[in-house]
Amino acid sequence: MTKDNKTLGVRVRFWTNKLEVSRDGELYKSCWDSGVVSIEANKEKGITSQVEVFQKFDEIGKAIEKVLKKQKVLMVKEGKPGRIK
Repeated sequence: MTKDNKTLGVRVRFWTNKLEVSRDGELYKSCWDSGVVSIEANKEKGITSQVEVFQKFDEIGKAIEKVLKKQKVLMVKEGKPGRIK
């Protein structure tokens, strides 16, 4: 991925430890349903690297929210930035 100053990079990584799952006689690659969400540093935007652990797959969204909130990043909907009240 090309890094630029107009984007924030968030990465989701899942834990693995050579898990092998066999189903219907076929061997599958696999991972745990837990891991980390990280935000990339962006000096121009004042963003530092941050990591948040999630324990279940359905916690990924909350982990993303946490790293953004800790970096004081507000989500703007429909391209309409407004004042914080």
